[in-house]
Amino acid sequence: MRRLAAMTLLACCPILVAAGDTQQPDVRFTQSEGWSRLDVVVPGKLLSVATMDASRTLYLLVKPVDYPAEPAPTEEPSEYGEEQGATLACPEPEDTSPPPPLALYRLELQQQELTPVRADLPGDGSALHVVDLDGDGEQELLLKRPGQFLELRSDGLLPLLESPLGIGGRLHASVDGAPAVVSATSGGSLRLYLAGAGTTGWQETAAIALPSTGKVHANGLSVRHAVPWYVGRSQDGKLLYATPPQAVGPRRLQVTLIALDPSSGEAQISDCWAGLPGPEKLLNYHFLLLEGRPMLLAETMPSDKLSLFGEKLLRLFPLETDRSRLGQAPLFAVKSHMNLWQDAHPVLVDVNRDGRMDLVIGYWKGLLSPRVALDAYVREPDGSFRSAPRTTAFDVKNGEGSYLHYGDDLDGDSLPDLLVRRDQSWLLHSGLPSSSGKKLVERKGTELPLEVHEIVETGVVEIQLSAAGVSRFTAAAQGKPQFADFAAGKGRAILLIWPGDRSSSGALQVLWR
Repeated sequence: MRRLAAMTLLACCPILVAAGDTQQPDVRFTQSEGWSRLDVVVPGKLLSVATMDASRTLYLLVKPVDYPAEPAPTEEPSEYGEEQGATLACPEPEDTSPPPPLALYRLELQQQELTPVRADLPGDGSALHVVDLDGDGEQELLLKRPGQFLELRSDGLLPLLESPLGIGGRLHASVDGAPAVVSATSGGSLRLYLAGAGTTGWQETAAIALPSTGKVHANGLSVRHAVPWYVGRSQDGKLLYATPPQAVGPRRLQVTLIALDPSSGEAQISDCWAGLPGPEKLLNYHFLLLEGRPMLLAETMPSDKLSLFGEKLLRLFPLETDRSRLGQAPLFAVKSHMNLWQDAHPVLVDVNRDGRMDLVIGYWKGLLSPRVALDAYVREPDGSFRSAPRTTAFDVKNGEGSYLHYGDDLDGDSLPDLLVRRDQSWLLHSGLPSSSGKKLVERKGTELPLEVHEIVETGVVEIQLSAAGVSRFTAAAQGKPQFADFAAGKGRAILLIWPGDRSSSGALQVLWR
């Protein structure tokens, strides 16, 4: 029997409504082609969406309709400073008045109800988080604002973490009863804050200096710090961060791996070196977790020759300490079927259900007609990857190469599915059982009853995604799907973002089976 909520899909879409005409939220429920759909319009700009694990409840952070016009963005100063002789315009007087308060709404999917919760939140708030602060199994709702997290309680706002650094970091939920942690990158350091049970503040437990590079120029010295990527949690619960790989000559890549113990605040720093099979140029990279081990997947090309229709090289390296600095050999090295200009979408998933995670590379291929491909590099019994991929490929009429997602079970049948986009629709290609890695999904896709809007990579909405006690946070582009779990057995969620502005209200579209 199909699960009641095998798939939940949320989409923020540009329902254009004049700001003056939308003073009240609007909720509409329809059913079509086996899907239930909830359309929600909020009276203002949608800033953030947070989900509760325990139930199908969403919280929406909204900037009111009549908020002041936002100032035009200014260009960032050059790292070399202003050019000599440049004329500087006199700055406008700074507006020191506080921004108007933000509103909080609660959306109950089962009851199709949108309820205003409060309208007095600090106007400089930017995002909502749902997280178990003290590991007691109960989740708290937090508001993020510059340099501070506030817990939203029925009796008011409780400041949890205040820092002059300006917290621009990541919030992690408790794991195995451990308290929540915050990690932030600022001032050339990666800092870890720990929330103790019953406390009213967070304690800084670690500060790790990040790798830096200096550059001398005519106007002085500029210093840049490597901003680490969050890779995930290791098998023993440590938070893993990795700096972007740096090419050291034509045959080596260097990565700094930071493993933070959230319970003690201790940090283990590893100087990792990857040895390329030959002289190669780094084109792109991805950090993956293979059975709890951090990995670097590098996309490269030969550095001593250029072929317009050449194909990318794939190299998979373990991120481990290498005191010799000679560079560890790749666990997996192949010539892919992707041309140099085609984007890779890698994912680790057990495609043949043998208990081992396989590497699947999704990409759009074809010059005359859009063609989507999934190359599955299946694992051998000894844990190695096969060098020849098992390929699933088919044409998608009017397909757009701007989006592809594979690996999540979106229709509730416990098989990884493929979601692609074409001119005016989203297509869901359901997963197929495969013992060999071939024919991973149905060639014929199911059209989802959702609008399609332009994907804008410079998104302004911050979304908190939570699943089974683990909180993940991402800043997402509008119009681009994001994925999250609700409670166990509730299926996956997909979020498309369209926040709205002074001339169009924010809108949320929810689709589920």
